Amino acid sequence: MAITNTLNTPRNQYTASANQTAFVIGFEFYQIADVKVYKNGTLLTYDATPTTSSTYSITGITNTSDEAYEFGAGGTVTLGAGATANDSIVIIRDLVIQRTQDFVSSGAFDITSLNTQLDTMTSMIAERE
Repeated sequence: MAITNTLNTPRNQYTASANQTAFVIGFEFYQIADVKVYKNGTLLTYDATPTTSSTYSITGITNTSDEAYEFGAGGTVTLGAGATANDSIVIIRDLVIQRTQDFVSSGAFDITSLNTQLDTMTSMIAERE
């Protein structure tokens, strides 16, 4: 999937309304661990079934035009308990800088893996801007 500028700004910031629990992830990410969520400057904890104001879950939206494992259309962060009015919620993509694929010099070529690796590297560069 080509990464457009609109999906490659790896930070969303919100001012919560009272009891708000859902916040849009407006950027591409590759796995749940790539996303970090802060409330009023404090890093929250990922939990698939969050129950407190210090925990959150993530629902990613895949892009149907891309076979690679990635959430190319962003997603949603859901807090385990509603935020207080005017809480600052910041969602960032925080990729570990690493190369995860090695391609064979002959034989079958996995284009999906190549596209995922290139997308990930492009995202790493964007984070550094």
